[in-house]
Amino acid sequence: MNQDQIRIIIKGFFSFNTEISSMRNHLRDFLIQIKEHNGEDTSDLYLEEREAEIQQAQQRKRDVPGILKPDEVEDEDMR
Repeated sequence: MNQDQIRIIIKGFFSFNTEISSMRNHLRDFLIQIKEHNGEDTSDLYLEEREAEIQQAQQRKRDVPGILKPDEVEDEDMR
């Protein structure tokens, strides 16, 4: 990494220290730069977002009556 990249990263850490989502994105960008520099796979850095998207899609399915198969429906009496 060159000096400009390092300077921007450090400024970002101090600028985003009160904004959680901005800090998370900045930190992810930093980790991606490091992993790409080392030739590593960066797909694991997005697992949290992918999991949230999957859960949202499943919830949308549950919200629509009749869209789930009978074996996918959780019965209230069986809990």
